[in-house]
Amino acid sequence: MYVVLLKGRSGADALGFLGYRPQENARWPSLTVQEHLEVFAAMKGLRKADAMAAVTRLVDALKVQEQLKLPVKALSEGVKRKLCFALSLLGNPSVVLLDEPSTGMDPEGQLQM
Repeated sequence: MYVVLLKGRSGADALGFLGYRPQENARWPSLTVQEHLEVFAAMKGLRKADAMAAVTRLVDALKVQEQLKLPVKALSEGVKRKLCFALSLLGNPSVVLLDEPSTGMDPEGQLQM
């Protein structure tokens, strides 16, 4: 497992300080990539404008623009891993726990991550 320390935060953020990327992909198969990102941004307490900006940056960095409208069940394993990684970064957490985040990803996907 990898632990990434990003930046300091006040103790007031009960959930916002932590991002978690488990080894297993935790997703809802019928939701699209876009819907996942929006739901997790809302759960992290991001305002709509901030959520849209964060989602755009993550989608661009991980090069998953073409998969935004696809349901998760239609994605390759590598794209599923990218999605889970992106979900762990939403909300700009101070600490991100990563458990083998790039397993099953091609080398290009690993570099994007």
